[in-house]
Amino acid sequence: MFLYLWFFREIVYFGLPTPPDQRHTYYIQLILSLKLVGLAFEVKDATLKCRKASKEEYEQIPYHEKELAEITLRNIFGYCFNYATTTGFYITYRTYRDSIVEKYSSDEKLDEACERHIVEKFKLFLILTVLYIILIYFWPFERMFEDEFYTEQSILFRIWYIWITFFIIRIKLYNILIMSEYLFSAAGVGAYPSVFQSIPGGGPRTKDPQLLEDWDGTYDFATIKGCDIYSTETCLSFREFWRNWNNCVQYWMVINVYKRFPNRRFREGVTFLVSAYWHGVSPGYYFSIALSALYLPIEDLCLKRLRSSFPNFPLWLKVSVWINKFFALSYLIIAFQLLTFPRFWKYYSSVFHFGYIIFACQYALAFFWPKISMILSRGRSRPYVTYRTYRDSFVEKYSSDEKLTEACERNIVEKFKPLPFIFFVCLVANYFWPLEKMFDDSFYTKESFLLRMWYIWPVFLIFRMKMYCALIFSECLFSAAGIGAYPSVFQSIPGRGPRTKDPQLLEDWDGTYDFNTIKNCDIYTVETCWNFRDYSKSWNMCVQYWMVMNVHKRFPFRKFRTAATLLVSAFWHGSDSGYYFSITMGALYVLIEDLCLKRLRSSFGVFPLWLKVCLGFYNIFAFSYMAMAFQLVTFSRVWRYYNSVFYYGYIVFACQFALALFWPKISIMLLGRKPRSSEKAKENGNGMVS
Repeated sequence: MFLYLWFFREIVYFGLPTPPDQRHTYYIQLILSLKLVGLAFEVKDATLKCRKASKEEYEQIPYHEKELAEITLRNIFGYCFNYATTTGFYITYRTYRDSIVEKYSSDEKLDEACERHIVEKFKLFLILTVLYIILIYFWPFERMFEDEFYTEQSILFRIWYIWITFFIIRIKLYNILIMSEYLFSAAGVGAYPSVFQSIPGGGPRTKDPQLLEDWDGTYDFATIKGCDIYSTETCLSFREFWRNWNNCVQYWMVINVYKRFPNRRFREGVTFLVSAYWHGVSPGYYFSIALSALYLPIEDLCLKRLRSSFPNFPLWLKVSVWINKFFALSYLIIAFQLLTFPRFWKYYSSVFHFGYIIFACQYALAFFWPKISMILSRGRSRPYVTYRTYRDSFVEKYSSDEKLTEACERNIVEKFKPLPFIFFVCLVANYFWPLEKMFDDSFYTKESFLLRMWYIWPVFLIFRMKMYCALIFSECLFSAAGIGAYPSVFQSIPGRGPRTKDPQLLEDWDGTYDFNTIKNCDIYTVETCWNFRDYSKSWNMCVQYWMVMNVHKRFPFRKFRTAATLLVSAFWHGSDSGYYFSITMGALYVLIEDLCLKRLRSSFGVFPLWLKVCLGFYNIFAFSYMAMAFQLVTFSRVWRYYNSVFYYGYIVFACQFALALFWPKISIMLLGRKPRSSEKAKENGNGMVS
């Protein structure tokens, strides 16, 4: 029968005329091929069962199997060419015969159930029809056949266009499947008592007469359910989509191809290949349906890796997986829609085969994820947590609280809100002022001295945005696992965890959680503070806690604690010269800044706004200048840049120190008096902590 399908499709090559209504006739051939092949397997299974059965067992065999074992040409003709031939659904011989033979097939309640089912489906049909007309008007599929689509439209538009065309074809097919259900429902075919637990295509799981004793008279139409639209649109994975799509044909493929193919390893691939052949001989069917068999293992591996990291998928991850599913489907199904090789290859070439590249990267990332995860676990952007924090996530009773899951999801959502803006700023700034420009000779020969001085500002902005993204993502990973989430009454601090875990505090606890333990960075404070010391304290706070507890407080010489801490931090980051030029230099600059702020407090009891703005501006300058070494990393690059700007940053720092050191004498010369002591300034209400 499948060979005849090929003959019918290629009939013109045999010198025969094309049928007058080829498309309608073609659909009939598709359904007949499923029915006759499926019937052949049903007859074979029923015949073997009847032959092997004893007399007592034979009496227990259902009527339709006995009938199949001795089926007549009249019954074959009735099954193949009944009113349901043109509907697009596959039904088994039993479903066809049950609509005629079973007593409940003439029940009055069945007519009412069929009418209600048709009305419910018709409501959805109207909504989908209106939506289809609107979408096809604005985004016609035929636009992709025109040369202007590839010459005048941008690559982003071409990538986006397949999403809308795939949405349109889904709506179109939903309507076709709904219309098919109408035809079956109107005739009462596929309607079974709800107690029989019918499945799409297969019919009742059981037809035990005893179940009818407790039957409430309701029917279900699951046997002829063409598609579970809600599950198709909301499911998270590629595999679930195919399971909920065209359920009756799916049943035929599973029963007659997947389960009967001898080699288990290749069952999935062969099933998709048979499905592609059943749809047609055009290359588009094979590039879309058959290649789906290759994408399924990729997705399975990715989901396996994700489940190992997120036992319960948070909302943001579900949305991401859902988008990825529709991206993969849209990219593959465009070949199904364009059909011919020149058309879909032209489209794939116009977008540089980005889909296949992403699939390959996706597989590589999932395949090597265990090693990548080990590398990232040693990375600098992941929060440091104490052993207590780690164990609390397993041991403490509130770690399994239902409210904790909700709190984790809310925290992740809140953390993700600034990410689009941060990512946008990073992309725009990196487009105009990339760090790589500083690696080129032209930056030092063609660009002006002022531009080279200014360039470190946007580069440092890009660096901060990248780090914010990495730090926020790290917090989200911990939040998703519930690590570092403590009842708010415990007053947690970054890195350390709760200040106290007094059980009595839980008596007045309102059920809220805080995630301060894994708080990596206070972005607002970093961007608005106006001194170097506060900036450092608000940056990468979990690692800061480790440095304070394990280096600063344990170092024997109090005078050199800050320097020793920053030196260890530089060594922890790496062995390149840039880390030492940037981080250890911070130890010297903190001393300079402390002295400057001390002199300023002696002159200004309360800092005015203009002074705070100046200090904030200068703070970013100092950080930008020193962080430049961190980004350029190697000594040759760092020294080349500093040399090109005549080490103006270091000169400014030296002048700043000299000015602060001799400020008392300068104050006498300029103001005629000594500056007030810092203690009196504090008493006047400054209240600033250096």
